[in-house]
Amino acid sequence: MIDTLTTLAHFHYWLGYISHDEYVERVQVALWLFDEGGSISDPRTDGTGEEAAETSRHRAGTHPTQKPKQS
Repeated sequence: MIDTLTTLAHFHYWLGYISHDEYVERVQVALWLFDEGGSISDPRTDGTGEEAAETSRHRAGTHPTQKPKQS
């Protein structure tokens, strides 16, 4: 399965569908998902155990260029 995820990431990058940063992120997540030894830390965090700001915005349902909805 990891080969499928990394191959798809490479293919999407080669076709120009994703940027290099997105390609690297997809490969890192694929490697992390299939790391049985637990030696790779969660790439979705910023290194302190906290979610990166981009992930938090995504989960909040906002795009980085949009302002959060006011309640």
